[in-house]
Amino acid sequence: MVLSVVACIYVIHVLILISKYFHFLSSTQIFPHLTNMSLLESAKKRHQPSTWNDMTAGTEVELVELTKGSQEYESVLIKVDLRWRTGSGPEKVVRVQNPYLWGCYLLRKAECINRSGSSVTEKVLFHATGQSNIYSITKNNLDWRRSVRTKFGCGVSFSPSASYANTWCNRGIGCYRALIVAKVLVGSSHDGGYGTQLPPAGCDTTDGNRGQVYVKYYDHEFYPEYVVYYDMQCIRYV
Repeated sequence: MVLSVVACIYVIHVLILISKYFHFLSSTQIFPHLTNMSLLESAKKRHQPSTWNDMTAGTEVELVELTKGSQEYESVLIKVDLRWRTGSGPEKVVRVQNPYLWGCYLLRKAECINRSGSSVTEKVLFHATGQSNIYSITKNNLDWRRSVRTKFGCGVSFSPSASYANTWCNRGIGCYRALIVAKVLVGSSHDGGYGTQLPPAGCDTTDGNRGQVYVKYYDHEFYPEYVVYYDMQCIRYV
């Protein structure tokens, strides 16, 4: 059953690459008649979250601002343990719709489950960064090569606490910040340190500070599902 899921998602992954190639050909007028990609788009949609809006064919990524007070908006904020000053709150919350990254994540998830079984869990974790970084991240995903704070390993750091992620992120990002709410695959984890380039054999993650930090090293084992934009001046510290 798992193998069939992997095969199915692999096909979707290939279809996404084909659709991007067709879009390139049509947009550059090499083959302008290649504009009807309904079959490819239909195949992709079958594996997209039900909350996603329809996207124009060929669109790589779309950031959909959630309506303040909506069920989806509140379901995101209830996970965020930041304390807002009276009368303040986040600037906005957006849903990240990136079919390519989502397809890669689903494929990786199926592969991990096929390899490790029930030991793989999908966690909701946080990563804080500067607002100016969001376009690149939502298009290409977080990149371990750009990691600055590597106390628990030279990968992409996440935390189960939004407050912790905000406190210990790169101080150089300034006051206008973005909190990425990510789906993260965690199988076997091991203690990490400054010199950890990769987790030990049999592990896919390192951790630290009594479970406050998870570090990921492999592409597509996380997906930036939502982004919360906020100003540091609106945060209340107790």
